[in-house]
Amino acid sequence: MKPSKLLRHLETKHPALKDKPSEYFERKKHEQEGQKQLLRATTSTNASALRASYLVANRIVKAKKPFTIGEELILPATKDICRELLGEAAVKRIAQVPLSASTVTRRIEEIAEDIETQLLERINASPCYYKIVLTKKNNLFKWTQECQAAFDEFKRLLTTTAPLLSRVGNPGDMIMDIDASDVCIGGVLSQVQKDEERVLAYGSRKPSKTEQNYCTTQWELLVMTEFTSPFRQYLLGSAFTVRTDHNSLRWLTR
Repeated sequence: MKPSKLLRHLETKHPALKDKPSEYFERKKHEQEGQKQLLRATTSTNASALRASYLVANRIVKAKKPFTIGEELILPATKDICRELLGEAAVKRIAQVPLSASTVTRRIEEIAEDIETQLLERINASPCYYKIVLTKKNNLFKWTQECQAAFDEFKRLLTTTAPLLSRVGNPGDMIMDIDASDVCIGGVLSQVQKDEERVLAYGSRKPSKTEQNYCTTQWELLVMTEFTSPFRQYLLGSAFTVRTDHNSLRWLTR
């Protein structure tokens, strides 16, 4: 700020100080600098105490000890050691380390969240990782009792109720049912055995982001080519029927 503007600011905003000697302002400047140094020192001490509490919490959980051990044993023992070897000044610094049971619990939870975040970032960045979207981004999929019950029920339905999976018979006309949307594409391979359709295999997957922008005809063509490949060992060498609910695909037979 220019001297003229500084003087005008002093006279208009702080008229009671305009007649003070320069030594007064020099003293205030030194006092402010001293407060800044004290604040930096306090901040540095608090940061060190915070890091120390994380380190101790990490050791407690690795040793599988109760979380109360930090405040009841580790902190008092550390104070005794510092008092004998380093003096009371070191004891005062050690006392600043928070190690209550609730603090240790919170530190361990924060460490676990940080490890989970780092792990997910590494997995997502890995070129060898194939992403399977089961939950929202960066949320680990948890297999609960409800998931297991649904899985067991799904197995029961596939193995005890019609249509049951069957082996390939010879001879028998092959039928491939297909359907698709922006959410999922799927195919079912069946064979006519003794005048009855028997399911041989199921297939499905989620479309890619690019595939989700396809029109309906492109979706149906996609699922046709997608499942002809894995079912090819059953389809090669003979005619088979593709069954779809999309009438526009009939132009393929013309």
